Amino acid sequence: IADAGVTLGKINIASVTNANHAAMAASTIKGNNAGTGGPPIDLSVAQTNTLLGLDLKLMPKAFGSFTTVASPVVSGESFNISGVAKVSTGRYTVSFTSAMSDVDYTVTLSYMDASETIFLCMLSSKVVGSFNISLKDSGGSLSDASETVDIVVHEYV
Repeated sequence: IADAGVTLGKINIASVTNANHAAMAASTIKGNNAGTGGPPIDLSVAQTNTLLGLDLKLMPKAFGSFTTVASPVVSGESFNISGVAKVSTGRYTVSFTSAMSDVDYTVTLSYMDASETIFLCMLSSKVVGSFNISLKDSGGSLSDASETVDIVVHEYV
């Protein structure tokens, strides 16, 4: 095939699959941030945020999951969460691996009660070494009926 011998008109629609595209660098997406027409390139998270006009002000500081059993267990996929202690029915203390600075954080947690009602809670707080949470069911009572609680802590930057 001669250079530039394959033209768009000679390619069947939907015959080029994702596997036929160039390999991509990890944690990138294809895009064009040149400001003019041209081929796509691998864009980093920062380049993508700039291209989309996103001005992100939250930085993840900790995340994880734990089970609501008598002795709660933090999942192996957690980051900066060192442990969870059950205080009483529906009440837990979440501890971090290191003291976090005395700044404002947004804490997001989600869980599902026994009636399969999903709860999503967000709060802003100063979190230094640990924080307390209370889990309630759809009737408003403190409950341990949820099997897993997911937590994300973001720092304002």
